[in-house]
Amino acid sequence: MSSWRSAFGSEDAGIIDSFEVCELLATLADKSLVVPDQSTGRYRLIETVRQYAGHQLADREEREMWSGRHLAYFQMLAVEAKPHLAGAEQQVWLDRLESEHENLRAALMRGRDDERWDPQFFELANALTWFWYLRGHWSEGRDWLDLAETRSRGMAENIRLRTAYSAAVLAHAQTDYDAAIRHYNTSLQIARELGDDSTVAWCLGNLAIISLEMNDRTLCEDRAEESIALFRRIGDGTGIAAVSTVLGEIAYAREDYLSAHAHFTEGLKLSRGLQDRAGATRMLSALGTLALKQDDAALAGLYLREAIITARDLHLRSRLPDILDSCAHLSLIRSRPEQSARLLAAAQSIRHGLGASVLPYNRPDHDRILRETEAALADGDFPQAWQTGLAMTMEQAIELALDVG
Repeated sequence: MSSWRSAFGSEDAGIIDSFEVCELLATLADKSLVVPDQSTGRYRLIETVRQYAGHQLADREEREMWSGRHLAYFQMLAVEAKPHLAGAEQQVWLDRLESEHENLRAALMRGRDDERWDPQFFELANALTWFWYLRGHWSEGRDWLDLAETRSRGMAENIRLRTAYSAAVLAHAQTDYDAAIRHYNTSLQIARELGDDSTVAWCLGNLAIISLEMNDRTLCEDRAEESIALFRRIGDGTGIAAVSTVLGEIAYAREDYLSAHAHFTEGLKLSRGLQDRAGATRMLSALGTLALKQDDAALAGLYLREAIITARDLHLRSRLPDILDSCAHLSLIRSRPEQSARLLAAAQSIRHGLGASVLPYNRPDHDRILRETEAALADGDFPQAWQTGLAMTMEQAIELALDVG
């Protein structure tokens, strides 16, 4: 148990049993050596006791054995969680990984410090990518994935494929386009050689998004069409939904709002059918923005309210800035410029924490709404509202956004 960096409980029975200490938990709790949490059924080892227990593992081989078991257990946990992060159980598994974040970090550090554990290290880092993305741990995730990608060079092609793709996802999230394109192209080349159509489709879809964000609509459309054709052929609903959003954004940029609505609605229907609430949040946000463009504030409010509630429930820090920007636009339309300023500032604060920025193709609309918000406020009111927004917690920003909808 000295290997644990956070609470442990019945769901950790596999490794606890292997440590042959399961039967000691009640005794340790009675002696106040472990602290039980009645609400979760988990236990936490008192820090001084944990450190003492660790020092008792004086033998290097014994210490390495327990460290290896700890790494192997959390690698298996992350791999088990991965397929559930885009389905009906995504909230349960996202929360589970969040509760184990300190243990996952400790396991990654063990893999980092001893290259004998490279296979487990690579598997763990790759399995955590979507968790890091959705929960907004972008900078931390990039550090681990960049290290994994560097160390995977010269390894088997399937390992290089996964680590390069994972590194691309978080580089893309932080608009580091040079790194993202390099990693996606590496993944794409290997995936084509291995005949991995699923990864080919995901690489093309994500490269399409980058092309759109960099205002290259022609290249974006070519990649998106190839990607969605592959997804339809292999029957990947999650992929179809994701690329439907890209096609919707292309149509939106061309002011073809009817086609944009059709693509966003298809993506929303697919995400809901797959019970992928995180995916649905992205479609709801896009539909809310589209409704604002079409001057339908009432419909925009409905879409954005559902998006913000889902983002709140799943703790999707990654989705919040764009939703808050749209809520700020809605506030401005409803003659609430002070609320608009606070929401725009809160979105900027969250982006700063993510290491992100406003996407290039969103920048003109974002800056226009910012200018109109500032112009609608009396002298001195805008800076005060802006500072209030910057100081908001994520929960306070969400409550303010819900007041708009």
